[in-house]
Amino acid sequence: MWKYTCIDHPFESFIPTGAKTLVIGTFPTRSVNFQFPFYYSGKDNRFWPVMENVYGLRFKHHAGRNAVDERKEFLASKQIGITDMLLKCYRLAEKSQDKHLYPILLNNIFSILDQHDSIDCLLLTSRTEVYGALGLLNMHFQSEGKTLEYPVRNRHNILEGDFDITRGI
Repeated sequence: MWKYTCIDHPFESFIPTGAKTLVIGTFPTRSVNFQFPFYYSGKDNRFWPVMENVYGLRFKHHAGRNAVDERKEFLASKQIGITDMLLKCYRLAEKSQDKHLYPILLNNIFSILDQHDSIDCLLLTSRTEVYGALGLLNMHFQSEGKTLEYPVRNRHNILEGDFDITRGI
């Protein structure tokens, strides 16, 4: 028998004043996997190590409140906000993969963009068109009667180019 658990998102969106980029994910891993209470803190998540490599830095803290504060300071210094598409979902059998999450309440990305008009770039953490951030963003567009125009796929089936998400569509 499959067991579903209804879960509220454990974190508020973090969007510093003047943010230019908004990173949009799906939903956090199970809380037992958290190394610290913030986005992408699962033991196996590569988000923060990728940020270290991209920006040529090393985080000093990897647990607790100090790790959260350090990452928030980093994001603010780079004008990066961070949020997820799901505010509430069903999770199947204590699994963390996106394909085991079923949407209940989507984050209103249009409202976030209206409140933070400095954001001019959306960065999706997954390009899965059904289960991941891209699929959920598309679902959000459809629920608002809007269309998300996808960029072209290259020969490796990877999306390249810009999405058309002009405000006021």
